[in-house]
Amino acid sequence: MSWIEATAVLGNIGEFIGAIAVVFTLVYLTIQVRHGKESLDANTSALEEQQRLARAQAYLSRASSAREQNLRLAESPDLSGIIVRYHTEGVEALTPPEYLRFEAYQRALFIELDNLHFQAAQGYMEEGFIDNYVISSIRFWGPVWRQLGLSSTRSDFQLLFESNAGNDDLQNINKALTEKFAKLRKEDT
Repeated sequence: MSWIEATAVLGNIGEFIGAIAVVFTLVYLTIQVRHGKESLDANTSALEEQQRLARAQAYLSRASSAREQNLRLAESPDLSGIIVRYHTEGVEALTPPEYLRFEAYQRALFIELDNLHFQAAQGYMEEGFIDNYVISSIRFWGPVWRQLGLSSTRSDFQLLFESNAGNDDLQNINKALTEKFAKLRKEDT
């Protein structure tokens, strides 16, 4: 066998080994891509689970807070009476200590709503939460909060508050609540 024939045979063997190496490399890359996709799917599932957990924790926090506020109001005849007197007779009917309790209660509600708005903006609340709960709460309590001079340090919530808390609604709310309280008094007697 001549030198040229030997180099041709070696070249053919090299090409054959190179082709086998390419096949093995492609198989290896296919396996790696499959593992990468499985890992990505697992990470995506874990992330979705974390998001569901975060929403559940935010809901639990919101429900616990609402429950505590309602229990506090239900268990405190003084606070209930202060709120009724505020809505039926106006702020002038409250003594200074009653006014401070009323303002503290309203400030707690305001801060809680600001927090819920922040959580919703971060995606930790269900879709539509801002429209269905936050804005309706601002429309109901906003005139009271505006009268008390409450404001937020977060500009996005402050803007939402200012655009949804009309001053003229306060008289309508007080009138509706006065009628409701009068009806409840009649039913008690």
